[in-house]
Order: sequence, then C-alpha cells, then structure tokens
Amino acid sequence: MTDIRLTTWNEDACRRVHEATLEVLADPGVEVRHEGARQLLAAAGARVDGLRVRLDAILVEHALASAPRKFVVESRGGQDPLVLEDGRT
Repeated sequence: MTDIRLTTWNEDACRRVHEATLEVLADPGVEVRHEGARQLLAAAGARVDGLRVRLDAILVEHALASAPRKFVVESRGGQDPLVLEDGRT
C-alpha cells in the first residue's frame, strides 16, 4: 500500500502562484475556441485577438471578488454533499 500525503501551501506560496497566474492570463493569455465565451470575455473587458484572450489582473480580481464564498457540490451517488467555503472543505 502506498503512503498518501497531502501537502498544503502557505499564504506566501498561494500568493506567488496567484501572481504568476495573473501574469500568464495577461500575457500570453489563453486560447478560447468558443466564440460565445470570447464575446462574453470581451464584453467584460478582456482583450480578444482572434482566439487569444488576455485578461488584465483587475478583471480577474473583480471576478474573484464577485464569486460566492460558499458553494455545495452535490453527490450523484447519494453521499453527503461537499461544502466548499472560503477555499476550505
């Protein structure tokens, strides 16, 4: 049997990953193949060039701030639902 380990990041590691992700989303951006999704992102303020979509940090931060802090993932197998709150289970 293998040992299973769970490693969590501290706040500094989370911040560094978040900052690096913001840089990638801004440049080079991401390829979005769904036209409707590109239109929605453009309407929200993203820069769209063909399939390439670039999201400025302020746009991402605004989206994160407006996201619910708690949501429930229902089970299809009848188990108890998983409640996620403020990044915790």
